[in-house]
This record gives sequence, structure tokens and C-alpha cells, in this order.
Amino acid sequence: MTEREEKPAALLFIDRDGFKRVNDTLGHAAGDELLCAIAQKIVDRVCKPCRLSSGKVSVSASIGVTRCPFDGKTVKELMVDADHAMYAAKAAGKNRFEFYTAEFAGTDSQRLYTPQLV
Repeated sequence: MTEREEKPAALLFIDRDGFKRVNDTLGHAAGDELLCAIAQKIVDRVCKPCRLSSGKVSVSASIGVTRCPFDGKTVKELMVDADHAMYAAKAAGKNRFEFYTAEFAGTDSQRLYTPQLV
């Protein structure tokens, strides 16, 4: 359970095989574009109805995205940043993703950047 809201939560770690090669050969902007595409596909797929033994259910996903080593270098830093980004996705209406970038962090508050999808 999350302490903040006393609600159950799930954490998924996804490694996109070949991602480093995209960053190294096409640049970090292309890597960010790829992250946006995978995140949007997850959001789209999660909101499709799912058939369970007890019936059909529909849920949505709010995803917080953080990048190592740009946003943080430790697991704790990355988890905190991803958590902030996920709550920003929820605050912006849910069923979406938000990127956290440390360069936009203010001294008193966290700022978030939402990538524009084309």
C-alpha cells in the first residue's frame, strides 16, 4: 500500500532492449521520442477493456517517466522523480504520461515537462 493515500499500487520496470543503441546512434531526442511512443502505447493498451473471470473491467494508466542518469543517478532519486511525474499525470486528468526533468525543478517545488507527441 502507498503510505500517501493508503491505496494499493503496482510498480513495473520495463527495459526497452536496444534503447541505448537508439540514444547512441540517433541521439537523445530520438530516445525521448521512443520513450514517448512506448509510454503512449502502454496508456492506450491499458485502457482497453479486459475480460476477467468475474466480468469485463476497464481501467486507465497514469505513468511517470524519469531518465537515468539525467534525472537522477540512484534508484531512490529515480523512484521519487517518477512518482512526482506520475502524480502530475493524474493531476492533468489521468490516462496519460508525464516526463520528469530535473532541469525544470525549482528550489521550492518540482516542475514537470510534458513532451509533445506528433
